[in-house]
Amino acid sequence: TVVSLGGELVDSVYECTHLVTDKVRRTVKFLCGLSRGILIVNSQWLESSRQAHRFLDATSYIVKDNSAEQQYGFQLSESREKALNGGVLQGYKIHVTSKVAPGPQQMKDIIKCAAGEVDYLQMKVVVELEKENHQSLQQAVSLNEEKDEFCCQS
Repeated sequence: TVVSLGGELVDSVYECTHLVTDKVRRTVKFLCGLSRGILIVNSQWLESSRQAHRFLDATSYIVKDNSAEQQYGFQLSESREKALNGGVLQGYKIHVTSKVAPGPQQMKDIIKCAAGEVDYLQMKVVVELEKENHQSLQQAVSLNEEKDEFCCQS
């Protein structure tokens, strides 16, 4: 449907303008799309656009998922607005560890889409600390423990 209407399917989260889904999902694509402020719409938008033989205004088809918003404590519309006004992580350096879920590369994509910055220097320090102490990264990166404070300073 997308191609027949003159659109393009892309693999990169950095190139898409719309994300089609039925509900809020904790996937890399969804989090990146939300972080970039793109329109996240339901599949009815594609169906209605196909019937009209052109892409319709997508704002009437924005995904609504009250249960997920309540579960995760956010509002989709408010999060999109924040993303459009500079990014929710703008001005933040994020330390990504080797065992983060999703993986470091996917987390980097989410951070970049949210206008944050990945702090690679600190990432190396944390990974080295993990290797030396054979501790889980959750223990190694704790602001509450004085011995780990150096890992978390900017």
